[in-house]
Amino acid sequence: MKSTKLNLNKLFLNLFLVSTALFFLQGCESDDSIDQRMVDKQLIVDYLTENEIEAEETEAGYFYAALESNEEGAKVEDDDIVSTYYTMTLLDGTEVGSVLEVSGTPVKFKNTNEALIPIGLKFGVSKMKVGETFRFFIPSSLAFGFYSYEDLIPTNAIIIVDLKVVKIESAEEQQAVEASIIDAYILDNSIENIAPTSKGLYFKSILEGEGDAPTNGQNVSIQYMLKGLDGEIIESSKEGEDFNFRLGDNKVIKGLEEAIMLMKKGGKSSIIIPSDLAYAEGLQVLPETIREDLVGNGLIGNKPTPFSILVFEIELVNIHN
Repeated sequence: MKSTKLNLNKLFLNLFLVSTALFFLQGCESDDSIDQRMVDKQLIVDYLTENEIEAEETEAGYFYAALESNEEGAKVEDDDIVSTYYTMTLLDGTEVGSVLEVSGTPVKFKNTNEALIPIGLKFGVSKMKVGETFRFFIPSSLAFGFYSYEDLIPTNAIIIVDLKVVKIESAEEQQAVEASIIDAYILDNSIENIAPTSKGLYFKSILEGEGDAPTNGQNVSIQYMLKGLDGEIIESSKEGEDFNFRLGDNKVIKGLEEAIMLMKKGGKSSIIIPSDLAYAEGLQVLPETIREDLVGNGLIGNKPTPFSILVFEIELVNIHN
């Protein structure tokens, strides 16, 4: 299986660098950034005029037009989990990315300021209802700012996004969806003797170990392998190089810490962690093709994609008092 190298400390230490990303991607309040916003606005206005498009300007600086309305649909609110399809292009028509309805797998994100890039879409989707399709004209300050990617995204790119909202879910509904996915994974892989704890962690003991289970305040050393449900290895420790942390310091995701406190020294276990015990909404990046580059340039942290279910194989090597 393919191994995608990540830094485990970065993954576990909640390095979600949205503030850094937004500062870089949107630009700071300098004369240059103000001038760029004026340039972007004029370019958008010219594009709308030349193409005889009626669009509404917002205080945030983006423009939008409703392509398909649905007055009966539920309105998108803050913290909703939103499923969408989209197409993103530049002003010259170059396609940047898309996830189309024919795929049957919508893009999902939580409607917060820290869960979606480009941030302009977070502002825009809050105006929409389920079943609606809007076209957004987003200036560079609310898109990718000074960032560029190969020949796909130039610096100070203005983007046009056609966005369709197909579903809104609550946190409880998302948990139910994930429970069904995990149950199917367990059945498909013939996993026995595994069951959810009261908090929703799926725990299977492989080797019992000896002594007492560790408690809050104790330091532990582990060996691990982290995978997605598709079997792809996300990260794994090296023999002789244990990962060390202190229980109760919130330095690791909740599901991993709960699992360790169910184990004994020398024990081994296999666990499945739903997203609410891992990284929850994570970070949705559109288009997905630029995620690895953003991480590599330190513009965002290594958080998994939204609502990722994680699989760990763990050995509790030692417990330190």
